Amino acid sequence: MYEFHGWMMLAESPSEVDAGGLSTKVEQVRATMRALTWASAFAELRVLNGRVMLLVHGYLNRRRAEAGEVVDLIKAVSALLPGSYGLLYELDEEVETEDGRAAFSVTVIKRGGCFGASDPFLSPTIPTIEDP
Repeated sequence: MYEFHGWMMLAESPSEVDAGGLSTKVEQVRATMRALTWASAFAELRVLNGRVMLLVHGYLNRRRAEAGEVVDLIKAVSALLPGSYGLLYELDEEVETEDGRAAFSVTVIKRGGCFGASDPFLSPTIPTIEDP
């Protein structure tokens, strides 16, 4: 199984949520999302208390194109809107990570960049969330 779960609060810069171009840039994000043809995943924009949030979630039988596309989407949004921040959690049961097999990997999104981090909360999945 391969699954991913992520969220990003969108902002034009670390000092300004909307420096005057947020609406235009959000429309560019929407256009990118419309090109996605995910069957077992979704990406959506939501407005919560006046802030735009990107949500991505997927649960697939195996790693497919969605895996690369979700990372590409997150990186593109980070570059377009460098004030954005959030997290992307991924679990690929077939991949060995530095934390072992069946461990979540985390992508931290902040200040226009994305970088990997270890997950201290749900990994390794056995015995943390599943029985051996």
